[in-house]
Amino acid sequence: CPKRMTLMGGSVLLMGGMGLAALGAGSDGILLVCGLLYEVGMGFGFPVVLALIPDLIPPNLRPKGVALAFFAMDGGWILAPLLVGLLGKGLGLAGAIAPLMGAGLAGGGALWWFGWRPLCRVLEEERRSGT
Repeated sequence: CPKRMTLMGGSVLLMGGMGLAALGAGSDGILLVCGLLYEVGMGFGFPVVLALIPDLIPPNLRPKGVALAFFAMDGGWILAPLLVGLLGKGLGLAGAIAPLMGAGLAGGGALWWFGWRPLCRVLEEERRSGT
């Protein structure tokens, strides 16, 4: 199974987990570690997404698929601050960020469990059978 496939779910899990952990950080040192680990997830995850796009899209649809993937990624950067601002009015900053990080944590786990894990199993079986 290509390593970049397995890195994607782990990267999103790490980002979501560290975002939630940062909300409960009791000191500057813990906050620093959470931020550094969040950035490790971002540092692996962003290039992995860019590398997976051409691997998963048929050649005749690649231009449209790449454009759609970039549009979806940019949508997250646009919507996240708007959602935090909207939710923050009623829930406070921590209450607004927690659901977004929780969604990242759940999304990363779901990506690995339902997406990459079965795909890796199929690829391993194909490799063993020689097809």
